[in-house]
Amino acid sequence: LFGIILVIGVVFSFMSPYFLTADNLISIIRQATVMVVYAIGLTFVMIGGMIDISIVNIGLISTMIAGIMMEKGQPVWLAILAAFAIGLIVGVVNGVMTTAFDLNPMIVTLGTSSLCSGGTLLICGGTSIYNLPSAFRWLGRGYLGIVPVQVVFMILIFIAAQIMLSKTVFGRRIYAIGGNAQVSKLAGIRVKTYQILLFVICSLCSVLAGLISSSKIATASSTPSANMFMNVLAAVVIGGTSLSGGKGSVV
Repeated sequence: LFGIILVIGVVFSFMSPYFLTADNLISIIRQATVMVVYAIGLTFVMIGGMIDISIVNIGLISTMIAGIMMEKGQPVWLAILAAFAIGLIVGVVNGVMTTAFDLNPMIVTLGTSSLCSGGTLLICGGTSIYNLPSAFRWLGRGYLGIVPVQVVFMILIFIAAQIMLSKTVFGRRIYAIGGNAQVSKLAGIRVKTYQILLFVICSLCSVLAGLISSSKIATASSTPSANMFMNVLAAVVIGGTSLSGGKGSVV
């Protein structure tokens, strides 16, 4: 995969002298930020042997609630906190429904995805919210020096995820659970607790991705991005994460 990307980069650099410029490379990274953050969250769940179909609509409803709060004059920080609270709740619901009732995570998250999508349309009346505050737009449009703020957040999430997966007991147990949940349980690992935590991590990443996407256009959209979930899933699988669990990384 790396070789293919390298060849494509070389070809494009010959086709245009502007392709390998710093501005263009930063622009490419900016365009990929939202998908990368979604993908990092989904990677955790898939390594654990599950899947979360609701990621895009979690981002949608949490961002809409934040947008409504900001439109009504609430502080930006409070609106963002509320968005993450919604993500936390949905993540816990996904995890508890999957583990407590031994349900297929695909079915559970398909249901919560529909609930989030319908809930978004219900609370906003099918209308997007425009012209969100400049303080919120900073997340998607601001810069720290020459580096976009959204890229900084993406890099921090990436580093944290890689450390968690490769350098901690938490990460090793995720791989064990994804490889064989029954054996992991017999080994003394609290499998259900870890599975709930994986859904929560995925949901929180989805909220951040949704907020970044919304802040780019200063709009809380009432409809999700077309094909975003399939693009994210493809990125995770192509990146080496197994659909059956127990294998993969964010690198």
